Amino acid sequence: MKAYPNRFRMKPDLPGFENLAGLWGLDLENEEEMQKHVRFIYSVVALSIVALYLALASCGATPLTEVPPAMVGTWQGEATIIVAWVDQETLPVRVTIHPDSRVEGQAGDATLVDGSLRKNPLGSPYIIMADLDGPIVATEGIERVGVKMPLDFEEGQFVGGVATTGTEMGGKETMILTASDLVLTRIETE
Repeated sequence: MKAYPNRFRMKPDLPGFENLAGLWGLDLENEEEMQKHVRFIYSVVALSIVALYLALASCGATPLTEVPPAMVGTWQGEATIIVAWVDQETLPVRVTIHPDSRVEGQAGDATLVDGSLRKNPLGSPYIIMADLDGPIVATEGIERVGVKMPLDFEEGQFVGGVATTGTEMGGKETMILTASDLVLTRIETE
């Protein structure tokens, strides 16, 4: 399991917290147990927000009729995996964007299938949507059927995040795998 910096106060100064913690069976003196529960709660909240955003974004996402020439090409980078149940810390991404908005490439170890660059009706102006073929993290046996990458195009590079299909709860077998801080830079291909 990856180590997280201590970003949270482990013992919130809230009236009645000790009683609530007791109902949940938490040992307030066990720092490791408290960190585990805080990481779980953080993951659930983050995944809920991402799932809601992506569900709303995909409702009105339409393929671009013409991709700006500056965006056409092959792009590569990596994102930081933010779910606690994945041991791998980063997710490599490589995509080729065609002038007709088709997108090919890889997210992690999976191949993008039927990918497209679309207008994103929420938040970032663009979103790559694709099905996945193969495991996204092969060494851990994590496989999902699809992926969405909300993106901005800033100063000649794409920046955004990655979220797979999946559930909001359930862990490695079914949960949405999310990764943030994705930066894709253009690479020259032969």
